[in-house]
Amino acid sequence: RIPVGSGRRGPITERIQKRYFEIVLGQVEDQFNWLTIVTPVGEPVEA
Repeated sequence: RIPVGSGRRGPITERIQKRYFEIVLGQVEDQFNWLTIVTPVGEPVEA
């Protein structure tokens, strides 16, 4: 392994991650089109 930086998230990565989770949790509007609504087709089956 090659160490890169401190191994922690930087401030930009933290902001992107925070916004991503706000979007997927429905707390803010998805202005980046990161989400694609998938409509289920048929019934689920157990594997």
